[in-house]
Amino acid sequence: MDRTKEILEASQEALMQMGLPVLLGEACDGIQFMDLQKAPHLLVAGGTKSERDAFLKQAMRSMCAARESDEVDFYLLGKQMNEWQLVTSARGVYSDAESISVGLDGLKEEMDRRYNLLAGKRCGPSFDALKPSMPYIVALIDGID
Repeated sequence: MDRTKEILEASQEALMQMGLPVLLGEACDGIQFMDLQKAPHLLVAGGTKSERDAFLKQAMRSMCAARESDEVDFYLLGKQMNEWQLVTSARGVYSDAESISVGLDGLKEEMDRRYNLLAGKRCGPSFDALKPSMPYIVALIDGID
């Protein structure tokens, strides 16, 4: 059995307690997760053969294990992102310069739309006000030249 799948199945209760759980890995004191909802930006860096892609795919799988497909919209932007579509159903996969620009414009429009909805409700920038009606947005941007 795939180790990531085994960890996720054993950690279902912990996953459901988080907004967007990201499996970080295994440490001497147990399995480590972070809640991306509480730290809404995550920078993952690494050179060739650094397992960066494996980590990001694992992170996507952990979010998908905790949330239904209609609760998270993934935007995949970068030259190698076509193969990532196999990990999850993505709202958009943008893998060349022209489509990446279109994808970023779409993200900006969606964020503006959400901001305007929040402003109309006269509440602070809290996702909780939108949660019942809108999915999380997760944008993975990789290797844009």
